[in-house]
Amino acid sequence: MSITEQKAVFQSVPVATLVTGLVNSPDPVAKQVGGLLQTTATSGRAAYAEVKSVLKQAGYDPATTKTYLAMYQRVRREQRTRSLAGALRQLAAEPGAADLFPSRANDGTPPPNIVEFANAGARRTRAVVRGLIDSNERVAEARVNGQWVFVDEQGRFGANLVIAPGQTEAVLTVTDDTGATKERRIAVQAPATAAAAPPAVTDGRKLALMIAVDTYRNPEIPALGTPAADVAEVGRALNERLGYETRVLRNPTKAQIADALRKLGREVTEQDQVMVYYAGHGYELAETGTGYWLPSDAETTSARNWVSNNDIARFLNRMPAKQVMLVSDSCYSGAFTKEQKLDAASRAKTGEELRQRRSVMALSSGGDEPVADGETNSPFATALMARIRALPRESGGFELYEQVREDVTRDVPQTPQYGVIKAAGYDEGGDYVLSPKASTATN
Repeated sequence: MSITEQKAVFQSVPVATLVTGLVNSPDPVAKQVGGLLQTTATSGRAAYAEVKSVLKQAGYDPATTKTYLAMYQRVRREQRTRSLAGALRQLAAEPGAADLFPSRANDGTPPPNIVEFANAGARRTRAVVRGLIDSNERVAEARVNGQWVFVDEQGRFGANLVIAPGQTEAVLTVTDDTGATKERRIAVQAPATAAAAPPAVTDGRKLALMIAVDTYRNPEIPALGTPAADVAEVGRALNERLGYETRVLRNPTKAQIADALRKLGREVTEQDQVMVYYAGHGYELAETGTGYWLPSDAETTSARNWVSNNDIARFLNRMPAKQVMLVSDSCYSGAFTKEQKLDAASRAKTGEELRQRRSVMALSSGGDEPVADGETNSPFATALMARIRALPRESGGFELYEQVREDVTRDVPQTPQYGVIKAAGYDEGGDYVLSPKASTATN
């Protein structure tokens, strides 16, 4: 019986029956694991690492180990659902309760409306403009004089424009989700002195926002052991092997995560590559299939402080960068990849071709399942950092995913997923590009 079939069987067995059977087993290892699962069932405190340590000391083979870990997943799933029941009831009744971005109404949301577009000052050869767009949930893209700009959940945006001598206006073009456009023009003052030549087009920057949540204000949400170490080690691999600038958020609130994503969106350009990495608790609402991150101020009785996949997708949709990847190491993180799996056969063949396509990709540590933490690093983070460091040359995200999936599924009963966040924008044939630093690449 495959591990998938075993998990289906365990799902049909009441947790109390599963735990009692282990606790009353004549096998001392089964009895010990049963005691740990009993703790998990009542408080959620017993960790995957403790269960795996017992099995490792007993010398169990990988297949038997994964069977016991699948039992742990079954117990953990029910305990988590029970502990978050109040918030889950709220989301079932009000699916948008956690969302920052407005949701489109079922009877039709009006197209975007440019409420404000005005000068906000000047800096030598640059003009600063600001604006506000109403019905911004339907904004697909906004550009000022051709420069792609970030629009936040309130519909606000800004741009810092190079103004050439003789240039007298700034043009805002807003494209909605049907492809229709609206324009607004304002006068800008030409600089008194000649503008400097525009900078040469470069390969852009590589930016990684690394989010680790291991400690929660609500005592009913158990602490996690590995997110801080996962973010540190994966971030180090990204920096040393691929040349990423990393920014770390440790135990942020929902507001702090949103602020960091806004700041990133306002900073990046089309040539940049952006990665957002999350390690912490997560959950998926069965009724809607929507996934959530649990920041440090998450509650069990209300979902107001949860971070929804909807909001993450919208933040990434507004990022004015063609290359964006979300990496989520949390329970039920596979919800991010459900929109569209990558068709590797139709993907562009070269890194240069891929860079010309808008690609917002998601790599998750598992599917619709609890995922494992670990003693020092999670199995997913361990595999990911090792594979990043071993990249011999430029590679696509899909190749990295295949390698990580092979490593993770060999050891634990979870299957990493990879796909397109289509709601965030995707050009067919696209994928994320991973390029080693020149000093570390090999032939």
